[in-house]
Amino acid sequence: MRAEILSLDSPVLIGARINIEAPAEKIFAILADPRSHSLFDGSSTVQSVIKGPERLFLGARFGMNMKIKVGYKITNEVIEFEENKKIAWRHLMRWVWRYELVDLGGGVTQVSEYFDVSPCN
Repeated sequence: MRAEILSLDSPVLIGARINIEAPAEKIFAILADPRSHSLFDGSSTVQSVIKGPERLFLGARFGMNMKIKVGYKITNEVIEFEENKKIAWRHLMRWVWRYELVDLGGGVTQVSEYFDVSPCN
């Protein structure tokens, strides 16, 4: 199973989409649990959660241990939250990570991930 890289015609927005054989509720539960973020981070920069709620909600803040050559800490804030459909957070640089889920039926969910580095976030 491989993700489709989306052509978004924007130098500041990157996206990918994949269909996963799991209900949206199960996938959303993983996305809404900051302790799980290192499990699906393809860059291996997310190390562990250092503070925050066990389950995210709109306005929730959570801190993460990160590593790109050297370790650092970052605090994120949830800026979009629609149960089982959409979640997004941003950090100090105002970069946004967004996940959108669409139930395709038959236990399959389409998951779209976006990374937005627009300066106006």
